[in-house]
Amino acid sequence: MRPVLIGIAGGSGSGKTTLATALCNVLGDATVISHDSYYHDLSHLDVARRAQANFDHPASLDTDLLAEHLVMLRSNTTVEVPVYDFTNHARTGEHRPVAAAQVIVIDGVLLFTHPKVVSLLDHRVFVAADDQTRFERRLRRDVAQRGRTAKSVRQQFARTVEPMHRAFVDPSSVHADRVVTPADRIDDVCAEISVLVNRLREVIGSERTSQAVAQHQQG
Repeated sequence: MRPVLIGIAGGSGSGKTTLATALCNVLGDATVISHDSYYHDLSHLDVARRAQANFDHPASLDTDLLAEHLVMLRSNTTVEVPVYDFTNHARTGEHRPVAAAQVIVIDGVLLFTHPKVVSLLDHRVFVAADDQTRFERRLRRDVAQRGRTAKSVRQQFARTVEPMHRAFVDPSSVHADRVVTPADRIDDVCAEISVLVNRLREVIGSERTSQAVAQHQQG
C-alpha cells in the first residue's frame, strides 16, 4: 500500500506547519516534509546578494526535486531531504532521510503553484489568514528562529512576501479540496483539526480500498 500524500499550503505565517504537525500527531503513522527544505542553495553568492534574493517567488524553490521525492515516497522509497540553513540562505550539504509512512504531510507557502506536485497530492488543504496575523506570526518566527532583525522582516514582507502572496499564493487556493481559517480560540482550533482528521481518514480509507481493488485485479 502506498502512502497517502496530504498537502497544506497558505500564506507565510498562516499556521500551516502547526496544523501539519498536529495532524501527524493525531494520525499516528505520519511524517511531515517542509517545502522550505527545498530552497535553492545560494552559497555561490556573497552574503549581501543572498539576503536580497526573492525567497517568495516559486523559482526560489527546487520544487522539481520535491516532486521527484514525492514520486519516490509513493513507491515506498526513502528520500534524502536537503537541510537548509535559513540564517545563511544556503544548504548545509547534509540531508534528512525520510521514509515512507502511511500518511505524508507536505506543507509550504507555494506548494500548490507547481502542477506536478498538485497532481501527486491525494488531498489539499489551504490555510487562509489575514495579512496582519500572518505578518505578526512571521515576525515572531523569523526573529526567534532565523536570526533576523525586526526591521529586515518588515522590509521583506513589504518588498516580496505580500506581492508574491497576491500573485502566486492566494490564487493557488483554487487547487484546495478544503480551505480553513485559523482561529485564536483553542477549542476552535481543536474542532477544525477534528474535522480535517475525519476527512483525511476518509481519504486514506478510500485510497486504501482503491489500491486493494487494483492489486486484486492485477492478481
